[in-house]
Amino acid sequence: MKEHTNYNGIYTNISCDLDLAQAIYKKIKEAHPNIDDKTALKYFETSLNDIREIKVNETRKINRAKRLSLSPKFNSWNKYDI
Repeated sequence: MKEHTNYNGIYTNISCDLDLAQAIYKKIKEAHPNIDDKTALKYFETSLNDIREIKVNETRKINRAKRLSLSPKFNSWNKYDI
């Protein structure tokens, strides 16, 4: 996603796995269907930062991957892969 402009013209400079980005954005839109893209981007950045920085045990990592409908390999990523 780095240096990517989405369809509505919002500039992002986020380095992230595309599958993870799509999963996070989908969850944001499910929870807040009428959210504007600038606010959704702020929520996205916060969520991504939490995934990268907050240490959780393996069970919680597995549950996070399931909630986001990600493949099991998600649990083996380090914060720089995400």
